[in-house]
Amino acid sequence: MSNDANLLARLEVFLLRAAPLIRLNTADEHSIDDELAPRLQIALAQLRQPLKAVRDATCANVWSTAGLGTDEVRISSVLAKLWDEGQYGAEGRLFLARSLAFLGHGRTPSGDELEAGYRIQTEYCPNGEIGDRVDITVETQRSIFGIEVKILANEGERQLERYVLSIGQRAKRLRRENAQVIFLSPRAPDHKGTSAIWVTWRQIADAAALADRSTRAGSNIHDFGEFCIKLGR
Repeated sequence: MSNDANLLARLEVFLLRAAPLIRLNTADEHSIDDELAPRLQIALAQLRQPLKAVRDATCANVWSTAGLGTDEVRISSVLAKLWDEGQYGAEGRLFLARSLAFLGHGRTPSGDELEAGYRIQTEYCPNGEIGDRVDITVETQRSIFGIEVKILANEGERQLERYVLSIGQRAKRLRRENAQVIFLSPRAPDHKGTSAIWVTWRQIADAAALADRSTRAGSNIHDFGEFCIKLGR
């Protein structure tokens, strides 16, 4: 989004500087000078405010300003914090609930389950195996969710298959009945037979869009939704 803002700013400057130059000095071209130039000036004036509005909206987004770009580690860390009730209160818990609602009946945690408490960790090895380090894990009294975050990168060799096994083993050891692996990516998993559930950044953006913008927490969550809607495109 920062690139969009730069392009808009450069386009606006170009149009403003070009306006006085788009005139022909020859008398033979008086019809073009008399008719086209005024119309171009009107078009430039009409473009100025929309360009300014788009640039201002982009600059106002806290996560665009933070320069997250497409860094999967940083974006995973931000998402985990925004889901964390300990840091973002009820807005964080509700954002998490809406984000997990896409899993479907029986796999989505209830409101009561999340209100009873949950723990979020990033870059976590559920069973101590360094090769199975999951981007985000969410654990409740009933469920364990492992979220693999992808933006531009492809999934690793048998990565989702290993994560499904790893999360399942941890759930069994801790006696959690609901174990799910989520593949958060703009693209579907390479291996169609995986039991991991594909969730898109657009779905996360839709979940974030329902945050209460009148609160600081809700405003940050809403901004994150606007930021992540184009991730991976």
